[in-house]
Parts: sequence; structure tokens; C-alpha cells
Amino acid sequence: MKQVLIVGICVLLIITIVAFGIRPVTEPLPNIQIAVYTGSGASYESIYGIGASLKRFNDLKIKLVNEEDILGSKLTDCQVLMVPGGKERAIREGLCREGCRNIEKFVSSGGGYVGIGAGAALPTLGSGEFISDIQLINATVAEIPISASGELVSCMAIAKGGNRLLPFSIYLHKGPAFNQGDNPYLPPYVILARFGEPANNEQVEESTPGKDAIIATQFGTGRVLLFSPQPEITPGLQTLLAQGVRWSAGKSTPQTAASGPEYSWEGIFGMNALQPQP
Repeated sequence: MKQVLIVGICVLLIITIVAFGIRPVTEPLPNIQIAVYTGSGASYESIYGIGASLKRFNDLKIKLVNEEDILGSKLTDCQVLMVPGGKERAIREGLCREGCRNIEKFVSSGGGYVGIGAGAALPTLGSGEFISDIQLINATVAEIPISASGELVSCMAIAKGGNRLLPFSIYLHKGPAFNQGDNPYLPPYVILARFGEPANNEQVEESTPGKDAIIATQFGTGRVLLFSPQPEITPGLQTLLAQGVRWSAGKSTPQTAASGPEYSWEGIFGMNALQPQP
């Protein structure tokens, strides 16, 4: 009789939760220490956008670093390094070969790397003009010939193994177009989104549709996530950026981790990251 009573109470509790939309209490997300590069070549607009986008998420803690910090191996208390948009050559020259090697060691040992714009071009194999000093991902880059700053372009997220395509708009400022590289020691990257049809710019129309825009890979025991366009200055994409940072740190929310494979749009960002946000 006692067991029947307990079962009845449990059933009643479940019905109440479903009926009134009550959600069980969840554990708070673990804090993630993010090093945001602010040294030579980094764009103030991109740095500010990263801070403004991530400050609303209590688990994401930002620490500003420059080339001297990276040369001095001061990333040890951080889980993620974010390199913003700006001027890729100036960033590379500021870090020099030693700084690039320190970033490789950081990611290989389990750290995350999130690159945006110039910061996304930095860890690739380079282009026909140069060979990069830091190679975290098996990708080459080609410059997108766009002269205007802050152009809104369309992208297509590739979810569910390519069976579901999610269109969205995002700002682009001279970000690279990615192509699969041929380094035999690095795995092929995963394509998360491609450029779609242009929003309003003919130069973008001629150069970007179908090219890879957002990509990811594993390097050693770390994770690499690269955005050619700029989610940090695009209204409404704060959650997209935050989810990407969490994934690169290996600390995705349980809901996102359960959404799909580890290296997939839904497994990194979840299926709701493109929904309008307050």
C-alpha cells in the first residue's frame, strides 16, 4: 500500500510539471576563463563586440591578453584563446614565431582556439603568398575581395549531416574564404556553414556563395573554431558565439551536447542559437 502511494505521488508530480511548464533545477554552468587577444593587429571594434556579446553569460569570464602575455606563456589559467578580427599580418608579426608556437602548445594540450576574421586566418596553412607560422587546422585561405566594412551577407548553416540547412545573416569584413588543405598530418576540417546568396553586395555575390564560412577541427587534445564573418558585431548572434566558446573549452551545455555529433553545427551551437534573442 505504501509503495502504491509513493508511485501515485510521483505520477502526480510528473503531471504537474508537464501541465505547468515547471523545469527542474539544473546545476550552474562551469566558469570558462577566456583570453581575448588585444595586441598588435587586433580590431578594437571586434574586441569590444566580443566583450559586449559575452558579458551577458555569467559562466564566461574574459581576460585581456597581448602578445607579451602569449610570449610569456600566460595562458595557463585560461581554457580558451579568442583572436578577434583585425589585420592578420600585424597579428602574426606581433606574436612572432615563438608566440605562435606557444599558441600551438596551448591548443595541443587541451585549450580552445576561437578565431574571427583575421584571427580565423591566422592558424590556417596560409595562402599562396605565405606559409603560416601557426598551423592548427588543415585549411588554406583566399581573401574575399570586399572593400566596404560591415557588409551584411547571408550564410547557410549545415546541420543534421547536411539534411537541414539553416539560413542566417551575419556581418563580414574582409574575412577569409576557407578551402580544405593538403597537410597529411592534420585531419580535414568540418564545415559548419557556407556563404549563401548575397544580402545586398555585388562584390560579395561574385566571390563568396558556396565557400566555407565557419569551420572546426581538433588539434591535439584541443578544439579549433573559426569564423570568417563576424558574429560578435552581428545583433542577435550572441548565443551563437557563446555556444562556440563553450564548445571550444569542452564545456558545452548538456542540451547542446545532446543535440548532435561533437563536431557538427548542432553539437557545437545547438539548434536554437539562431533564434531571435532579447
